[in-house]
Amino acid sequence: MAEPRVFISQDWPTKGEVEWAHRFADALRGLGFDVFEEWSPAANPSQESIERALRESDLIVLLISTRSARSPSFLFEYGVALGGDKEIIAVIPSNMDPELLPIRPLRERRVTKSSPERTAAAVAARLRELRVA
Repeated sequence: MAEPRVFISQDWPTKGEVEWAHRFADALRGLGFDVFEEWSPAANPSQESIERALRESDLIVLLISTRSARSPSFLFEYGVALGGDKEIIAVIPSNMDPELLPIRPLRERRVTKSSPERTAAAVAARLRELRVA
């Protein structure tokens, strides 16, 4: 079976968030996932490459903060994932009330952010439940 393809979405991350997200992506790779990091300079993402990666991914992981939960790019990527019948998991900070998520299904399909490695393991476990991995 091919590696499940994961698109990691993060809106305007800070330097600390980028470092955490890189470690999270590396942990997912270590668990056997093919990962696209849209914020990575190596990805050099254009709108076209982001849309292609969204279409080709099996799963969309939305790294959410209180400021990104209502951003246009977050809502766009959620819409593309939903329209493409993709599995979606939200990763939210431990201090964020899930009720702040603007989209009800994400409240049930969420993982609470902890260390990058623990969060990756929790996402992988959710994927096994959803039979993506």
